[in-house]
Amino acid sequence: MKNVICTIILWGLTQLSLAEVSCVRPSLSATIYFSNGIKTDVRSAKSSKAALEAALGTDYNGHALHYAIAYNETSGMAVDLAQTTDQRNTADKTRK
Repeated sequence: MKNVICTIILWGLTQLSLAEVSCVRPSLSATIYFSNGIKTDVRSAKSSKAALEAALGTDYNGHALHYAIAYNETSGMAVDLAQTTDQRNTADKTRK
């Protein structure tokens, strides 16, 4: 009976060690978002994202880097400045 139990345990350990060898580590990646500034059209935002990608590359320490645009529509200089000022004031109030 002890031999049967030992055999089962040894077989189970073998299966565990084989399972560890066959596991595939998931690849890690990151997405870098470019956020446009004031009075930036979509074409300029895409161009800036491309420049950022060219400067940083497509991998970091063996991990894939992806790029995307977090585009904020422009409504002209005056409206964009007012929106920026409002966002800044709101951020300042939440920090206190």
